[in-house]
Amino acid sequence: MNYPLAIQVPGHPSKVYSEKNSGVGVILHSIEGYWSYANDEVQDAQIPLSWHFSVLKNGVVEQHYPLSASCWHAGNKQANTTLIGIEHEGVKGEPLTEAQVQSSLLLVRWVAAQQGWEMERGVTMFEHNE
Repeated sequence: MNYPLAIQVPGHPSKVYSEKNSGVGVILHSIEGYWSYANDEVQDAQIPLSWHFSVLKNGVVEQHYPLSASCWHAGNKQANTTLIGIEHEGVKGEPLTEAQVQSSLLLVRWVAAQQGWEMERGVTMFEHNE
């Protein structure tokens, strides 16, 4: 399923598990850098990282994989095959821009509607350290 407000920027096809993602929640990440670097990571088959969406500082959302894909973003296979990964351009400790906040809210609401669940922190929304 494609997010209608996203620019489609497909990630490398080899960077997902064969299992379908069950989509029980989302996990919000910080790219820990800027988009030009992260774009290289999502495209390079040799770098073992992938995620579903990127939210740039200007609020633009890019989709790299469908919701059904099990990307490599959460540190272990169980999390990767159950959670949708959303990366935000920027670094740890840097607040999201207002455009990122608004785009992320719309995106997470859309994911929730597609997956058929109501959002509740700690049940469907996770930060990286959780």
